[in-house]
Amino acid sequence: MRTTLDEWRPSSRPAGTWASRVTSIDVKLAYDRTADRFVAFALSDCNANPEGIPFVHDRFVRPDLTVLSARSYLGPRSGDIAVWLPSEVWNEDDGWLAPDSWLTRDRRALFEAFDGLDRDCTPYRASSRQSIRVDGSELVYTGPDADGSVRLDGYVNLDDTGTGLCACLGADVSRFARGTNSPSGVWTPALRPTGKPGLSRSLADLSEQYRRVLVPESARVETVSELTDFRKRCGSPVVLKDPFGTWGTGVVEIRPGQDPVEPIRAKERAVREHRGWSDFRLLRSDDERLEFTSRGTRVEYGQAAEAITGHVAHDGHRYDVVAVPADVHPLSRTSPVDFVSLVLAGPAGQLRTPSTAVRVSSKPALNGNPRFRFIEDGSLERVMTEELNVPLPGNGSFAFHLGEHLADLADRPVDVSEIRPALRDAAELALAARNLSAFRAEGTLTADAAKKIYSSKCQ
Repeated sequence: MRTTLDEWRPSSRPAGTWASRVTSIDVKLAYDRTADRFVAFALSDCNANPEGIPFVHDRFVRPDLTVLSARSYLGPRSGDIAVWLPSEVWNEDDGWLAPDSWLTRDRRALFEAFDGLDRDCTPYRASSRQSIRVDGSELVYTGPDADGSVRLDGYVNLDDTGTGLCACLGADVSRFARGTNSPSGVWTPALRPTGKPGLSRSLADLSEQYRRVLVPESARVETVSELTDFRKRCGSPVVLKDPFGTWGTGVVEIRPGQDPVEPIRAKERAVREHRGWSDFRLLRSDDERLEFTSRGTRVEYGQAAEAITGHVAHDGHRYDVVAVPADVHPLSRTSPVDFVSLVLAGPAGQLRTPSTAVRVSSKPALNGNPRFRFIEDGSLERVMTEELNVPLPGNGSFAFHLGEHLADLADRPVDVSEIRPALRDAAELALAARNLSAFRAEGTLTADAAKKIYSSKCQ
């Protein structure tokens, strides 16, 4: 039976309102040898607020995407708008924080785009209860960007966690509808419909409406034993993912026959060393129970997902996953090619996919999701017609030509118009899945549950 968004829309949310209006998704492109066509595997990395709009999509694809995204976040709204920012980026006492941080630069560029829109819009920065309060049916801004109180016409949430804003709104779904990227639709592990396992479920439930898109097998796991059982069922490499976040810090590759504990512990050490998160943990000391802990957040389950790499079999079809082949890589190893498609909803809900960035890595990971210096980005159109120079560990680089590689896979010329529809469908599916997960969460969010989940999150 076909799953639709409307059947899950909570009665307390007005018809026609969306929880999310902007997202991007990590996609693996694959060639279906059985049907001689290219398809997209939609991963569960559907970003609450896509990082890299100003500094990846704007830079490598087209220079107006930050402005287009700001318009999409606002939707049909105008007037006085609160822009909720991550507390590590901006706060009411100190203003903008960590000016050299890519996250600060990313969010600041988006906020400045709101301020520069050619419409009647006044944005106000907020990150705590100091700045937003509820007055009856009204939202009121009381932060430092205004003299006195301002009655708000809406809000935009640019914080992936969203828990603080949700608490300030009293976890009231009707208030969520006043803004974009409503808090219950983001990475909140306490709400099962959200996070990566919840998003994977929504992707799978909606995927039958998109014939060019496939969704990898996945499962919610709490122990190494459950992870091992899932790998045996898949008969292929798998990826263990933390249930919240898309930065790659909690992503671990588990290959066939490998003891999962070894790569899990290796990833813990690497993240602690690289990011300085002394409390970062993926596994308890008993080497059995999962525990994703980072920066004061803890959750005791994760997502096991089929790794889309090499040759994948689904429903009697064989798919060759697009990757840098070993005969092209100077170190004679394969490395990932990821497609990151950005999708925006217009004021009336019409969708557009104005950007697909192609991300090529020289590292031998199953998933090139973590951003590091051995990755190179380019627009889909460029890498189909030109070589992309990908940096190698140490010194040097190598050239990769996506168009030539696709032609080798299909044994015939391949035009960008042949693969663009699959990438567009995957992006549209991602936005639908984010909204479906949000609506499912909102439908289960009672006032008492909200107090338990969010009471300590809004300081």
